[in-house]
Amino acid sequence: VLDGLPGNPGVYLMKDKTGPMIYVGKASLLRNRVRQYFQSSRNLDAKTRLLVSKIENIEYIITASEEEALILESNLIKRFQPMYNIRLKDDKKYPYIKITMKDTFPRIELTRTLTKDGSRYFGPYTNATAVRETIQVLKNLFKIRSCKTFSKNPERACLNYSIKRCSAPCMGYISEEEYGKKIEECILFLLGKTDHLNKILKEKMEEAAENLRFEKAAEYRDQLEALKKMDVTQNADLLGKEDMDVIHLDRLDNQVCVMVFFIRDGKILGRDPFMMMGVEEKSDREIIGEFLKQFYHMATYVPKEVVIPVKVEDQELLETVFSKKRQGKVTLHTAQRGNKKRLLDMAKENAKEELRKMDDEKSKNMRGPRLLAKALGLKEAPRRVEAYDISNMQGSHIVASMIVFEEGIPKKSEYRRFKIKTVSGDNDDFASMEEVITRRFQNAKEKKPKFSKLPDMVLIDGGKGQLGRAHAAMGKLGYGNIFTFGLAKQNEEIFLVGEKDPIILDKDTEELHFVQRVRDEAHRFAITFHRELRTKSSLESELDQIPGIGKVRKNKLLLKFGSLKNMKSATLEELMETPSITKDLAETIYHYFH
Repeated sequence: VLDGLPGNPGVYLMKDKTGPMIYVGKASLLRNRVRQYFQSSRNLDAKTRLLVSKIENIEYIITASEEEALILESNLIKRFQPMYNIRLKDDKKYPYIKITMKDTFPRIELTRTLTKDGSRYFGPYTNATAVRETIQVLKNLFKIRSCKTFSKNPERACLNYSIKRCSAPCMGYISEEEYGKKIEECILFLLGKTDHLNKILKEKMEEAAENLRFEKAAEYRDQLEALKKMDVTQNADLLGKEDMDVIHLDRLDNQVCVMVFFIRDGKILGRDPFMMMGVEEKSDREIIGEFLKQFYHMATYVPKEVVIPVKVEDQELLETVFSKKRQGKVTLHTAQRGNKKRLLDMAKENAKEELRKMDDEKSKNMRGPRLLAKALGLKEAPRRVEAYDISNMQGSHIVASMIVFEEGIPKKSEYRRFKIKTVSGDNDDFASMEEVITRRFQNAKEKKPKFSKLPDMVLIDGGKGQLGRAHAAMGKLGYGNIFTFGLAKQNEEIFLVGEKDPIILDKDTEELHFVQRVRDEAHRFAITFHRELRTKSSLESELDQIPGIGKVRKNKLLLKFGSLKNMKSATLEELMETPSITKDLAETIYHYFH
């Protein structure tokens, strides 16, 4: 493979024997860069040596330039989250403020998806509540329309116009040009150009007063007052009128928090903390470099200067890529003294405080698991707890849930649902539990990615019978050493493997509350899945009674309406809009339900 690598810029993709991508890298010369991993292990850190030991296959993508390779690398890391890459913790989509510039009279809204639709985006932000509040203030301040669908000349203006929160472009009460100026003022505010916006509004107020348009002058005065209340930023003349981001990090154990200060017009508009993953044994230089690539790849705005604590690899290349995105020169700067150094120190202190708060919260969340471990005679608190529950009704649609608590809190991305396949007709919860445990740990044994993590503790919802079958199934697959216990609902009795008498925890204790919380979450998740299947089944059986509805059309109707209730209340026109449903068939369905 190494001999066949080209001497071109590009991206290399490393995979292990199970198939998933475990590392993505970029190179100016693919052949030279990839060979470095295999020439001498002495120059590699422990994490990289472990990566090399797991590589089974290397693929590559040739790009036209190193710049394109860097952008592609960021895309692939964001999409696949390879475990050996330093990466932004990305378990949520960050909110953005979107201005629909393609509309004649644009709207302002919150979105979590970026699309090339001609809109203007601001973000990402980490506080969705603050974003919603900002959008509402801007709508009220500049009288921006809130209606999702715009219709010209309705019968009357909406309530927002009556309470002076909309300029009613639908009624023609404001011109396209004047409304456009309001949108420009919103953009100035979102870019942090509040001084410039204040100047514009003040000039408009004075002009309106000179022309004896006192009501309009009062409107501009109110807008100026509202902006003063919103503009509560720090260090008003800290750095002249500069736009910059200041970035620093701090560490606690194996956690790294990167803090970003956003400075616009010399004012600190806000700060955002970002947690980094895959940082074990990585230097500040490597972490900051990877953060810059991934953060500004998804950001909609790049300031002309980014202040960082250390020089990073590919600094000139990053400046070139960022400059093209900004359409103006961008400089990465390391400050050693003055105000910029003071800002770097502030960012580091804020990152340290963020990690301290997280550590306090984690300690609080782990109190329940720690006390439970003590009550059950375990040496260490379980970091990962899995719980299993069975749900069925008269032997139909038997399902099982697997839920996960990590560090004392639910980790919903790791929840799994199972349809029981080997049990039918009777309520045999013992056999159902045995099946789901067998399937879960067989998947782990086969190293399937979604089941690769192993629990420190397993909770079985049930008494001795379910516990015995579950633990036996785990033992057959080589996982009998995982601590497993059952929780019987009637008296909240805890059953341990090999112990005759149950343990009863004291009421109103944190350890009991933790166990109940985990058990109840498993039960809720199983019941929800069971209801979904029952609803789908009842809808399918009802549709089977209608002539002309086969499997394909049934799926189309299920996809469009989701429930029998929605289908029954649908109009004839809505039924006809369903793919593959003809007018005659739509009439048949409509008359059947009516």
